[in-house]
Amino acid sequence: MPINTSAQSSFKIIDFHTHIYPDLKYRNQIPDNYLQKAKTASKYYSLLGHALQQKIHLIPENIRKHFDSVLLPFTLPTLAVNSSADDLLMEIKNQSIDYVVTVAHPPMISNEFIIEQSQKHDLFLPCLSYAETEKDSEYFKVENLESPQYLLKLYPMSEDFNLNSSNLESILEFWNKKSWPMLVHTGALYSSFFKKPTAGQIENLTEMVRKYKNIKFILLHMNIFKPYEAIEFCQKYTNTFVTTSWQSEELIAVANKKLGSERILFSSDWPLLGNNIELRKKMILDLFEKNNLTHVECENILYNNAKNILETYFLKKL
Repeated sequence: MPINTSAQSSFKIIDFHTHIYPDLKYRNQIPDNYLQKAKTASKYYSLLGHALQQKIHLIPENIRKHFDSVLLPFTLPTLAVNSSADDLLMEIKNQSIDYVVTVAHPPMISNEFIIEQSQKHDLFLPCLSYAETEKDSEYFKVENLESPQYLLKLYPMSEDFNLNSSNLESILEFWNKKSWPMLVHTGALYSSFFKKPTAGQIENLTEMVRKYKNIKFILLHMNIFKPYEAIEFCQKYTNTFVTTSWQSEELIAVANKKLGSERILFSSDWPLLGNNIELRKKMILDLFEKNNLTHVECENILYNNAKNILETYFLKKL
């Protein structure tokens, strides 16, 4: 049965993984009508990226690793015209999104910048990235985290930090006592931009997930190009969740069948590749239209799961 407009608008949505970049100075010199034309053109360009993205997991890793390095440069044209806080606010309006989790990625997207932008915009829920280089920062001292004002994300592939370091261990112990969520980037991208690509592989998280059984580990990107491994991993460890970014309709349907809709969170990874929120939202609604997801399952994935996690963590109603 086709989805009508009222059915689509009935779904509330929280995007659990977005980014915003500092404003580029040159953009202020571009007339708005030209900027809008560039944004429109970038959407057509991004369709190619999304089409390729959904098939790359079929390519053997020993072959794929040789062209992973071109993925990041491929995103630059889109990021140049559609990546600021104002751009994201426009996407939120156009796609009827209720809240977005905005994630830091130092040094390009600093933790300070994310805090600043979330204070300006109520729809932005801040998530800071833990880094060993910032372990002495006020942001990551346990005594300052009793009443959390932001989520935390681990990025093993980017930072190459020690998951058993004393500072991180104290945070994880505290999180475990509170049964709080912890976002973790999963998957390997073989690029010189990342310090240790293989650190993001899902099997490297086994010890941490086993040890801290009360933490709700949000495994971002479903292990990117090895999603089936992520699904198998989550079947073993029930304190894990997966997100929809980087995955196809087929993989989301498989995750729903094997893990249940209660353990899947809608996320787009906007603005990487461009047009992410619109396309990711369409995937979920298409699955509903094809009867691969029930109305309740759609509600769980798009909104309820994130709402339950976030309201418990932030101790406030969304």
